Amino acid sequence: MDDLRQDAVMQQLFRLLNDVFQDTQLSLRTFQVIPLSPCAGVAEWVEHTTTLADILFGPVEGAHQKYRPEDWLHHQCRQKMVDALQAAKNGDRQAQPRAFAEIYRHFKPVMHLVFLERFPAPQDWHAARRAYARSTAVSSIVGYIVGLGDRHVNNILFDKRTGELIHIDFGITFEAGRLLQIPEMVPFRLTRDIVAGLGCLGSSGLFRRCCELTMEVLRGSSTLVIAVTEVFVHDPLYKWSLTPSRSHLSEEQNATSGPRTMLSDVQGNEMAKRALVNVKAKLLGEAQGFASLSVPAHVGRVIHEATDTNNLCKMFYGWSPWL
Repeated sequence: MDDLRQDAVMQQLFRLLNDVFQDTQLSLRTFQVIPLSPCAGVAEWVEHTTTLADILFGPVEGAHQKYRPEDWLHHQCRQKMVDALQAAKNGDRQAQPRAFAEIYRHFKPVMHLVFLERFPAPQDWHAARRAYARSTAVSSIVGYIVGLGDRHVNNILFDKRTGELIHIDFGITFEAGRLLQIPEMVPFRLTRDIVAGLGCLGSSGLFRRCCELTMEVLRGSSTLVIAVTEVFVHDPLYKWSLTPSRSHLSEEQNATSGPRTMLSDVQGNEMAKRALVNVKAKLLGEAQGFASLSVPAHVGRVIHEATDTNNLCKMFYGWSPWL
């Protein structure tokens, strides 16, 4: 059973950030979460949505099998990366890049075709693509700032009426994804299918402009953002733990990880301090050894990290980096 307390805290944070965005056309889709206990709670059903997993490779409406039946199947790509991971553990450092490159040759993106099918009228297609680009940009940059991880395709919803993306399941935040047995290497999900949905300009068009606007607004309100984040990282509802059932660990890893280990108050305070340091650094334009980057340079840097195949090939195969 999932612990919804962290989800409730993150939804509150997102609503407050929407106040920061109120003078722009940007916003984060939110939903109600009511935790009742550490192992029970109620989450609002988000109407008219389905997961990206169902959209891309689901048994009923899977776009990859529908539009590109000649390509490898999703489970074949997964097995290829499972084998590559084992080979890497045995000392073959090029196994993962080599396997990932082979998958790219045999598995092409189809998200652009999803929009053509679901929004056949030109004006609806245009509106949906813009909504998709804006929602992807805002959630990517906000997710990067707060260190949101575990962005596999079952944790992202697609609104079938508007084209927007809505993120769910916030068990991995404030860079906790980097502490997994297979650390997360990317700042947000910007895989080939996600990029294909953005249109012919890909990550260089409306998406990038919205990313830059989001970063600019957050930097301009950095004092407020840091103050709000500080409140939430010390919120008693927020538990500084890594829950195997909520992370994208493999079944083998889950079997050996044991039950969740809650951190002591001292350890929790240290992680909270580290989380705040990371948020402040990102708002100052400090990224991966770079200091005081401009907004365009900073956005360009994180987009590069998110799309770099050297990072994607090392992601856990359950994250499906080829989608």
